[in-house]
Amino acid sequence: MKQLPEILSADWSPQLGALGEVVEDVADIDQCIRIILTTQPGTDPLRPLFGCDVWRWLDAPVDIALPHVVREVYAAIGMWEPRAEVVGVTLSPGDGESHWRVRVNWQPAGAPSQRQTEVSYV
Repeated sequence: MKQLPEILSADWSPQLGALGEVVEDVADIDQCIRIILTTQPGTDPLRPLFGCDVWRWLDAPVDIALPHVVREVYAAIGMWEPRAEVVGVTLSPGDGESHWRVRVNWQPAGAPSQRQTEVSYV
């Protein structure tokens, strides 16, 4: 377990699913993007607008869903994660267990290195 003096970054948060662990810097941004994309707006009572409306398009055909999913991802990350700049979004059918896979290519704000975050929707 990391103690507070061992955390070296100004941006950090508890790591989901790992008691006593933290994520810092780029890993923290990645985790925040995952949280944003998997939260339906209205489910956080203290922030009713927090989340992403990708859920509304999960049952639509790909050609109809794609522009809406891209719009929702750009809007949600733009509103809730100012440390990341979205470079691109791809939507693909999931494997047998997931319905859709959304892959977000992003970069830390002001940095040239690109990262990728993938979220599966069931």
